[in-house]
Amino acid sequence: MTDNDLPTVLTVTESARASGVDLAEPDELLDGLAVGLTIAFWRNTELEDAHSGYPFPGVTRKWRDQARGDFHAPGQVEEDRMADVLDGIPLGLGIPDDVMMRANAYTAFAVRRILRQHVAGGNVHGALAERPGWFPSVVALLMDLERPLRVGGSEFEAGDLLAGRLEAFASGVEAKVASHTGIGELLGWGVYAALMAYMARTFTGEWFPSPVWRETIERYRRQRPELPGDYFATVASTPWRLGYEAAHMFVDDRPQDHACAIRKDRCDLDAAVSVSGLVVLMLI
Repeated sequence: MTDNDLPTVLTVTESARASGVDLAEPDELLDGLAVGLTIAFWRNTELEDAHSGYPFPGVTRKWRDQARGDFHAPGQVEEDRMADVLDGIPLGLGIPDDVMMRANAYTAFAVRRILRQHVAGGNVHGALAERPGWFPSVVALLMDLERPLRVGGSEFEAGDLLAGRLEAFASGVEAKVASHTGIGELLGWGVYAALMAYMARTFTGEWFPSPVWRETIERYRRQRPELPGDYFATVASTPWRLGYEAAHMFVDDRPQDHACAIRKDRCDLDAAVSVSGLVVLMLI
């Protein structure tokens, strides 16, 4: 691999623009970066195993699915349901999709806020290119398992979603931080930021607050005109505030399918940059 094979901010920005995202726009860059970092150091960790539930000693998939049925009973009080969900995680019952969606959205929102604080009053692209500050601050937030998570009307600690997996989560994230740091230093932190933002667009255009989130929700609204406007307003700006039944409906409606219609192409990684292996490494 030569220096000519390495991506630059320009090549990544051009690839992203071809897929419908303009990373030259500061807000789109920060939105995508917040999602990319949240995926790398929060979602794609031991949390995903906790979400799936199962394999714990003595837990079969059939038993897990039967026990999880109570999570979806209608008319539940949000706080009572969340207590049942949290109690079930150490038993291998997993985390319901609506809880994951809201917890991920709240986490990405917190990451976005940190990024904004670090670039406030300055040139966003220039500030991101200078690593000191934003990267370790985001990592510290995502590794803080005592930080509050808000899901509907409930509040609990992030570590509650990782019961029985705390040490594995920490060691896994530390290893990923080392890999990402090496990539950031090799490519430059401005390129790293652009790649993470682009990957958020490529894989998860439906994540809040991705650059195409509001467009996704607008398309979703047009598909479901019978739903109230305040529902879409909440989904568009603060989805973690949805109550259980609204969040469950949102997940079942699969609005991410509308995000696919926004994409201009499949954004194949090999077409995006010549070092696709490095790019994939940042998200796994």
